[in-house]
Amino acid sequence: MDRKIVWAMMLFAMFFVGLQVAQPAAAATKIDQFNVYHMGGQQSDADVYKTYQYSLNHLLITRTGYKWSSKLHKYVKNGSNGWVELKKISKTTVRTKEPKMDGGYSYTYHYTKHSATYYYWHTFRYKLKHQLPY
Repeated sequence: MDRKIVWAMMLFAMFFVGLQVAQPAAAATKIDQFNVYHMGGQQSDADVYKTYQYSLNHLLITRTGYKWSSKLHKYVKNGSNGWVELKKISKTTVRTKEPKMDGGYSYTYHYTKHSATYYYWHTFRYKLKHQLPY
């Protein structure tokens, strides 16, 4: 075989193996999941929260809403969902970012010297579970 073809095949093989071994740089890891149930009147709703960690100082919390279906006797998605991002932006500040209903984002700043992950486990998660403002 021609040397150029051999080199091209070896280069292609190395490139392909490299793609198989490499992982995305911003791969998220799911670190938490919990449910919050709302009982009121003749209906009951539930929210499922999932927390993904990108790094020690960057987390994403997603929320999916469910409604009880008496016909099916199970919870079904009701189309409401949302997300909140926790990110450490300075030595003493963690920022929460969430989308507004009319577009854009809502930002809230929290004073802490700890990482965003520490703030999530010790403060923010409790507020989410008990539906407190954050």
